[in-house]
Amino acid sequence: MDVYKKHLKEAIDANTQLIVDIKKGIKNGTGKIKSIYKKEAEELEKKNEELKKKVDDYKEEGARKWEQFKSQVEKEMDTLEKGIKELINGNS
Repeated sequence: MDVYKKHLKEAIDANTQLIVDIKKGIKNGTGKIKSIYKKEAEELEKKNEELKKKVDDYKEEGARKWEQFKSQVEKEMDTLEKGIKELINGNS
């Protein structure tokens, strides 16, 4: 469990850095496009922070609960990473 949580935290930290980089790039934009990207970046940042809190707050409750937690977190991580990639590629 600890190894997996460490892996998740590293992925969350990488997402945090990507979002910071995205937000820096948005500063160069203008008008409506800039505000759309800014809002999307802020939503991704919020989801990333919520995911980090969920991982940090998880308490071991047995194998079945752990598997459920992992499944849920993996889905959320996949959705978050997809959103980040779409924002980077301008497909939002």
